[in-house]
Formats: sequence, C-alpha cells, structure tokens
Amino acid sequence: MGVLKNDVGRPSNKTIAIRRILMGIVLLVIIGLVLLLCYHYKENEQTTIDNKVVELDIDSDQVVDLFNKYNIYTSWIDIVAIDNTNPEYNEKYQEEGNDSFSYFYDKEKIENVSDNMKFALSIGNLYIKKSISESDYNYLDLSDNEEIYLDVINRKSLELFGSKIIINNIVDNNNKVYIGISGKSFEYIPETKTFKVHESGIGDSTIVDYYTKIISAKKYGDKIVITNKLMYLICSADEVGCNIDSTMENLYNLQNTIDNVDFDLSEAEKLNLIDKYSEKLNTYEWTFTKDKDGNYIFKSIEKIK
Repeated sequence: MGVLKNDVGRPSNKTIAIRRILMGIVLLVIIGLVLLLCYHYKENEQTTIDNKVVELDIDSDQVVDLFNKYNIYTSWIDIVAIDNTNPEYNEKYQEEGNDSFSYFYDKEKIENVSDNMKFALSIGNLYIKKSISESDYNYLDLSDNEEIYLDVINRKSLELFGSKIIINNIVDNNNKVYIGISGKSFEYIPETKTFKVHESGIGDSTIVDYYTKIISAKKYGDKIVITNKLMYLICSADEVGCNIDSTMENLYNLQNTIDNVDFDLSEAEKLNLIDKYSEKLNTYEWTFTKDKDGNYIFKSIEKIK
C-alpha cells in the first residue's frame, strides 16, 4: 500500500502518526524483551547464589555455637525419663531413658523431637556453665533460679526447634516433670507457670558417653549443613578400661567393639581417638534452616557413612 502524501509530496500527517504508533509498539516490545531477559538473568544469578556452596570455618563461633546448642549434653547431662508419663505420650516415647544423651542419633526419635528433649535442651542452653579447670567441665547451674518461667524455656525451645513445649506432655498429675536432669528434678506450678528446682533429682546413671568432632561445615543460601564424626566410649565401673564403638549396639557385647583403651585418658586424649579411629566411626550430616527471625533451627540429621 502506498504512502499517503499531502499536496507537496510529503507523507501525510496520518501516515506519520501511524509510523509513530508502530515505532512505539516496536520500542515497547524491545523494552519488554530486555526487561524479561534482565529478570531471567537476575533470577538465574540469585539461584546460583542460593545454590552456591560456601565452606565455613569449623572452628568459627557460628558453627561451634550452633552445633553445641544440640550437643551440650554430651558430657554434662543425664536425662532419665520417669515411668509415670502421660499414657499416650509415653507409648510414643517409652524408650527414652538413660540412652537419651545420644537422642539425636536415633532416627525414629528425631523425626518428631519429644517435649522431654525440648525441655532438657532448653534448660541446658539457658543455664549451662563452664568451670575454669583443666577438665573444662560443663555443669548445670540453677543455684540462682529457684523458679524458672515456662515462657523463658519456650522462647529457647522456639529458637532451637521452632516449636513450644506442650506442658501436659512433661508433667504428671502432681505437676512433677517426667525427667531428672543432672541430679535435679522439677516441679511445675500451674498458677504461676513456673518450675521449682529440687536438688534431690535422679542420680547420674550414665555408663556410656559419646564424643563428637565436626569435620566440615557448609552454607547453602539459608541453610547450614554440619558434618561430624561420632564415637561412643563405654567405660567399666571398676575402671579397668573403656571400649570404643561406633554405636551402642555392643553395649553388652564388648568383644565386638572397635577397640579397648585406658580408663584414665584425658578429655583431649579421648577426643584424639576420633581421628585415630575415624574410618571405623559413623559420619552424620546435620541440617539447620533459617527461620523468619533469622535464627538457624534444627531441621534434620542423617547418617551418611
């Protein structure tokens, strides 16, 4: 179709208007394509950043503090479940007892962290103390806390697990808490929503302890993955020696354990055994995810070797 011209042979105003409209449409299409390409580039760039693996220093405060929140009971806490628990709750967690210091390495238990464990670890993270001594011994200091508020414990439980404690799951009809922690027992006071601390708790009956060592830590976007080695040390009451193993399966069949070592090893020497027997020990991968408040909370743990 020919171009409309005016009397002097130039394109008419109508033709010029049509051209301008077409050029505007083409320009808008080009701008749209450019914006689309930029969006996809940024999206791909963000995906690359989110998926980028950042190696973390295993000795950094971020890694050590995060891991220790869930492992502080390694050498200081003896959690013993009392028999008269809530019947429905007890049916689900009836096996939780003296072996609960290795709780997080039990796949069935960790699928749904019990309120007992939430309570114990929340107390531990709030009131764990480190004495200044050669043994670097950790202990639970509640001397200045005759009463502990449930809300305080639940704030810590939210930080650790992303959920609160259901109080009816951890007390009996007399408001006694179902677990004793490091020789202490607890009584819940419903009127004030506090716990009274009693010194006459269940005594220490732990015959097995475990030692862990972080071997790697990585960050993927809003996720941190920490890998550790786990070693059980089974020591006899007569101080003859200790047996090293990768699980608790050989607790009553010590001839099948990995090796036997001296009873009087220092804490540092015990930790060094992890390197010595590394190939025979199990490896676990802990995953923590960031919540809306920016805290990294426990997500899962998986045996990878």
